[in-house]
Order: sequence, then C-alpha cells, then structure tokens
Amino acid sequence: MKESHDFGFVYEEILRELQSAGSSGEFYTPRAVTEFMAQMIKPKLGEKMADFACGTGGFITSWLGQLQKQVSTTADAKQLDNSIYGIEKKPFPYLLCVTNMLLHDIEIPNIYHANSLRHNLLDYTDDDKFDVILMNPPYGGHEDKSIQGFFPDDLASSETADLFLSVIMYRLKKNGRAAVIIPDGFLFGTDNTKVAIKKKLLEEFHLHTVVRMPSSVFNPYTSITTNILFFENTHPTNETWFYRLDMPQGYKHFSKTKPMKVEHFAPVVE
Repeated sequence: MKESHDFGFVYEEILRELQSAGSSGEFYTPRAVTEFMAQMIKPKLGEKMADFACGTGGFITSWLGQLQKQVSTTADAKQLDNSIYGIEKKPFPYLLCVTNMLLHDIEIPNIYHANSLRHNLLDYTDDDKFDVILMNPPYGGHEDKSIQGFFPDDLASSETADLFLSVIMYRLKKNGRAAVIIPDGFLFGTDNTKVAIKKKLLEEFHLHTVVRMPSSVFNPYTSITTNILFFENTHPTNETWFYRLDMPQGYKHFSKTKPMKVEHFAPVVE
C-alpha cells in the first residue's frame, strides 16, 4: 500500500517533468492552480465532476484530493470512485491519465479516449451533464473545419478554447458550478462568435468571479495571460468580482525552478 502511494508521488513528479508544450498548445496546468480551483469549487460527496480535455489528469487528482477529506465509510469511497469523468483526445496523455487514476486507487477510471468537440452540442441530454466542471481547455489548437458543424452557427468558432466553453455551458447541470482557465483572447476578443459566447455566458449563467493570474504562471511554455472564470448555472450574471493576482513579493516571474505555489493564492482565498 505504502509502495503504491510512494510510486504515485514519483509518477506525479514524472508528469510534472513532462510538461512540454505540443503543437496544439497543450501543457500541464501547474499543480498550485488545479489545487486552488478544486479547493474553491468546494467538492461534495455524491457530485460528479468532468474535465473534457483532461490531459494527464491534474484537475481530477486535485478534485479527488479535496473530496478524500470527506470519505469515512466504504460507501463514501465508492461515491469518490464514481465522482470523476475525463476525456482526452491524444493517446499518450490519455494513457498517462489512466495510469495516474489507477495510482490514485480508482479501480475503474472513467476516462475516455475521444475528442469532446466531435459531438453535436444540441444532442446533449441531462444524462450528459455534470455537477462540477474543472478545466483548462487547449488554446490556439487547430481543429478540423468539420468540427464547427457540431456547434450552432453563432457559437461555431475556429478557436478551441471558445468551442470548449460552449461545450461546458451545454454540459453543466442546473445549479452546477464550473471553474475554467481562459486566455485573454477570449476575455477581450470582439469578433461575433466570441461576443455570442460571452453573451450566452452572462445571460444564462452567474459568472461571479474572474481571477486574473500573473502572466508567467505557465512559463516557459507560454506567456499568454490567463484568467480563471468561476460560474454557476443558476441565474443571469448581475455582478462579477474581478481580482488581479499579482506576482508574490520577491518574484520577478515564475519559472521551472521557481514555480507558482498554492500559498500564492492566499490573497484570493482570503
């Protein structure tokens, strides 16, 4: 038992070392960020979470870590096992993710090798929806032109992050909660599709918090400034709390040797 836990820890380190940016802009979300998002989303036993571009499973393991604190019986443990759902389209990260789940004692990992964008948005039913969605969608990736055919005309973007946001909105249960990392391009983009997606987000969901992260969080893989959106499928947005998280004292920028730590989020948590 102890050996498998030690190996799980070693495996996490290996995954961290593998964080190389690929051709479609995928990279490892720093552990501090997934931990902060999972902590603020406040998991509850009995809820199901999803990540539709789960990579090696960073958000899922952070979710399991938060939920583990509520497990006291075998029935609770079973609920924990059944609380996750992940999709990854690239074979290698998919394999790493399944192994990651097995090392976290999830006997039958609910992880699928598929492309979440290749499904007609309007075909989703309540059975395809989740209580919580935690994600860092790939940005700047290139999808087949045919992918846009799966989306309503006003939401059919050529940018992967925009498409994923539409998928999230269609697959979040009533009263469900989501925390999603989105690049500046989405937040400040003014083309018709981005405007339509943002309009849908604000008119149908409660976007209660935007946390702007320091630009070097994903160094050295990208310097794109990113934002974490926290929203709920409850009522239209009436007020959004916007927080700009600055570099901690003594840091010029984050790097591989000086990565972001979960305690750097303390001012936001407070």
